[in-house]
Amino acid sequence: MSAPPTLLLDPAIRDWVVLPMVLIMVITGLLRHSTTSILKSTKQFTATDRSNKSVLQRVGRLRMSGGFLSSQRYEARRLFWTKKEKGGLRPEGGVLMAKEMAGADGAMPGMPNPAAAMEGMMGQGSFMVQNMVMMQGIQHFFSGYVLLKVPFPLTKGFKSMFQRGIDLPTLDVSYVSSVSWYFLVMFGLRGFFR
Repeated sequence: MSAPPTLLLDPAIRDWVVLPMVLIMVITGLLRHSTTSILKSTKQFTATDRSNKSVLQRVGRLRMSGGFLSSQRYEARRLFWTKKEKGGLRPEGGVLMAKEMAGADGAMPGMPNPAAAMEGMMGQGSFMVQNMVMMQGIQHFFSGYVLLKVPFPLTKGFKSMFQRGIDLPTLDVSYVSSVSWYFLVMFGLRGFFR
């Protein structure tokens, strides 16, 4: 069986398409990083808040995996957490503290904070908007380009993913279109931005 013919790519594609796309993606990634740092809350958690959260997580794990323990071991752990004197769930100083220990809005510690959920949604929203704008821009300006050939063999299953926007059924799977290059670089730069 003969090897498929190779496609001769113009060297100017590297200078005018591939490198500008990488540069644009690095700049927008840095812009996204600064945007998320601006949107991030600066609220610091106290040691009591962290301790209460840890106790609630441990008790939740005991409740969830209690069926795997023998009844004696489960009862010993349950008694440890519910002791009146030193248990983690005691009403006078543990997680289940009295109303005067509750926050100003009346919410008990350990309850989920809706503002924290909103912060995560804002971060994800900015990421989604940036990706939608970038993908539309790349598809508009660089559609139909065969940018490069990956240096490793691929199966036919990757054809629809790597050659999005190019309708050439006889083209080798190793060739990558502009939108596919965007996704490859986007996922490849995640380690760089961390």
